[in-house]
Amino acid sequence: MNDEPRPVLGNQVYGAFGRDFATSDGRHIMVTGISDKQWQNLCEVMGTTEQMQALQDKTGVDLTSEFGRFIAVDEISTIFEPWFAARTLNDIRKIFTGTRVLWGPFQTFKQLLEEDPRCSLENPLFRILDQPGIGPHMAPHIPLNFSKFPRGEITPAPQHGEHSEAVLSDVLGLSSQNIGKLFDTGIVAGLPEE
Repeated sequence: MNDEPRPVLGNQVYGAFGRDFATSDGRHIMVTGISDKQWQNLCEVMGTTEQMQALQDKTGVDLTSEFGRFIAVDEISTIFEPWFAARTLNDIRKIFTGTRVLWGPFQTFKQLLEEDPRCSLENPLFRILDQPGIGPHMAPHIPLNFSKFPRGEITPAPQHGEHSEAVLSDVLGLSSQNIGKLFDTGIVAGLPEE
């Protein structure tokens, strides 16, 4: 809008406080303080409330505003970096769990599957699904859960051609004779013969 492109910020959140930090065990986490409450909780849990007030007094930047925290991200990070660098990912997880701090670890897909209980059978969202042609694997269920309407079980994805006849007759209204011709000429296929 003002003919100035947004600067390259890496993992930093634009317009608010959000940045990644390295831990003592070589991992990285992302932490944000977008709303006033998130910011206050983050500072309280980390024990930096007084340091942030001193920073605000010194610089004159309003750290109670999203944009103020965005402007002062480097100064804030100078205070936060040693706190994260002195702790492992598990230390930080224990400290932040049960608080209202908005954070999360950077993780590879392998780490997600091996370390994060949210992506495991411990999470009621996931089930084991036996998909023809693929075999058993973990798959997500519908996330909505209503007491009067049970979710039921998850079902495999249809195989190629599994519903050809139903679509042709029920959706397109073709007669059995016309459907037969489509199959006979190879225009349409059903399930492959085993």
